[in-house]
Amino acid sequence: MPSIERLRVALARRAFVVLAVQMGGSARTARDAAEDLGLRFPLLLDRDSRATAAWGIKTVPTSFLIGPDGAVAFSHVGELDWSSIEERRRVERLLPH
Repeated sequence: MPSIERLRVALARRAFVVLAVQMGGSARTARDAAEDLGLRFPLLLDRDSRATAAWGIKTVPTSFLIGPDGAVAFSHVGELDWSSIEERRRVERLLPH
């Protein structure tokens, strides 16, 4: 997740928002993990895993890019290097100019 934080910071002046979802656990555990990783974006605690079930998430990490129209424009199961040029360009193509 640190690479998504770097991308979030790099695109801070653009309409790019990051939201992490913690499946299960407590708010304290989620907050401590976010602090340990240096994450500064919102974290949704999905205590009963209803949201992740509704989104069809079976494996973590799973990433979604949501376009300006609210539709899923990209999804990926597994790790991604969000600080790579390829992923940054993927995100930038979705952002308003």
